[in-house]
Amino acid sequence: MSILDPTQLTLMRAISGATLRNTVLSNNIANADTPGFQPSDVDFHAALAGALEQVANSRLQIMRTAMGMNG
Repeated sequence: MSILDPTQLTLMRAISGATLRNTVLSNNIANADTPGFQPSDVDFHAALAGALEQVANSRLQIMRTAMGMNG
């Protein structure tokens, strides 16, 4: 459980996803002329959807804990 606001968590994960995608794309450009190199990509929308699902699950867990229904 985190003390961070769910919106803040979502934004942090979105930034992390965008940073990862930028790193992968930079790697693709740097290795464009490397024989046998297979370019990669990051599905930003799928990563963000996963982060939003985790936030929703965190909210549910917080609510259950607050109501004494942990488990």
